Amino acid sequence: MAFQWVKALPEGAPKQAAVQGLVKALKKDFPLEALTWAATLADPAGRQTSLQLVLGEAPEESRQALSAALNTLPLSHEEKALLRLPPAP
Repeated sequence: MAFQWVKALPEGAPKQAAVQGLVKALKKDFPLEALTWAATLADPAGRQTSLQLVLGEAPEESRQALSAALNTLPLSHEEKALLRLPPAP
């Protein structure tokens, strides 16, 4: 239901704040969904920070899927080049 609520919000600061909240809530248990939502943030700096937050806290079992998902996100090559999965433990 939260997804639908956020999707229905008009563009602007409240929607961006809701997306950031979703990203923070989803990042550990649903990292792919969090990554997808983070990529929708309008502010480039906020988008980059949120994307890296998801990648930085990704569970080991999600790393391969997240790496593949990065290639499909509508981000510039420059943005993608700045993103990194932390080394595996």
